[in-house]
Amino acid sequence: MTASGLRRALILDLDGVLLDTRPVMRNAWREVRERHGIDVPFEAYEQHLGRPFDDIMELLGLTEADRVHETYAEASRRGCELARPFDGVGEVLHAFAAADWLLGVVTSKPLERAAPLLARLGCRFAAVRTPSGPGRGKPAPDPLMLALVDLATDPASAVFVGDMAVDRECARRGGVLRAGNALGKGEDGGATAMLLSTMVLVTIAAVRWHSARGHAQQAAAAQQAAQHLRAAYRSAAAAPMNAMREQGRHLPAPVRQRYAGTLESTLPEQADRLIREPGWDALAATLDQAERAGHDPEALLQQAIERRELDTADGVTDVLVWRLRRLAKLPAAVSQPHARDARKTPPAEDRSIRPTPSMPPTRVVQPDLRARSPRR
Repeated sequence: MTASGLRRALILDLDGVLLDTRPVMRNAWREVRERHGIDVPFEAYEQHLGRPFDDIMELLGLTEADRVHETYAEASRRGCELARPFDGVGEVLHAFAAADWLLGVVTSKPLERAAPLLARLGCRFAAVRTPSGPGRGKPAPDPLMLALVDLATDPASAVFVGDMAVDRECARRGGVLRAGNALGKGEDGGATAMLLSTMVLVTIAAVRWHSARGHAQQAAAAQQAAQHLRAAYRSAAAAPMNAMREQGRHLPAPVRQRYAGTLESTLPEQADRLIREPGWDALAATLDQAERAGHDPEALLQQAIERRELDTADGVTDVLVWRLRRLAKLPAAVSQPHARDARKTPPAEDRSIRPTPSMPPTRVVQPDLRARSPRR
């Protein structure tokens, strides 16, 4: 629950996020091409996924959208068994539910095709918004805002996970944090890892709080959630952390030594151990990126340390990496390293340590059928 008293919400797209439905869509589009003589490859159709179906037809310069949509929908229903949940998705969803997050879905797939797919995940979704409801489709923020109404929470308390450009635009216009592509996969996996890293510590804190008050059942549930979140974090963080470690290893030795000194001045009792952690190289890379962005690495690191205790962290360097990136507004996914700008690197005589500055079955919310938006 947030400081405002509202429960947090994780809202997700369906296709390409919760389930790999690409084989279903590819087969359905092949049938559309064969039956209607359409010479448009699936890849062209795929570029516009997430928009209303009629909009896609218009963007592709196609007519007879009604007949095409009928063929596509029927073929999709027949081929729905080809859809598969992404690895680890169920684990992540259950972990968030156990940590008292509300779960919702915003999809451009019609309700009659979305509901059976969501049922496979075995999670309770407190809100499901589909094209059958009122308002405009993505990239307009309408379905996301309506899902927030269903969940009785607000944009500041929610995270939206979507894999297409229309999802990114929908979240931006709605003022909702977007965590990236499918949970733990894709170029935005770092944003998911950042979110999960925080959730692990929050859940462990809940374990301690309930244990101290003799709430055995609640403590056990929180402990189980923490285990699920740790597994989900390891999956999501693998690629972005490896990329950051690689950048950190390629930093010049004097620069690495200077950041080691920064760590020693801010965490003197833990510095030697932390430099031996696997995440040290990623932490050095993050301090370097923060400095390039105009931040004082030592002041920023001190701020990250003071933000919340670190005793419950399995890997302190990992936690600090994500806190620093959030504080410095650095992208969760790193780009290829470039040569350092010598003007931003303090001269050798200034590189000494400086003083520290101060789950039941899916429940689908039935949409309002009085005002229908275009087909998807």
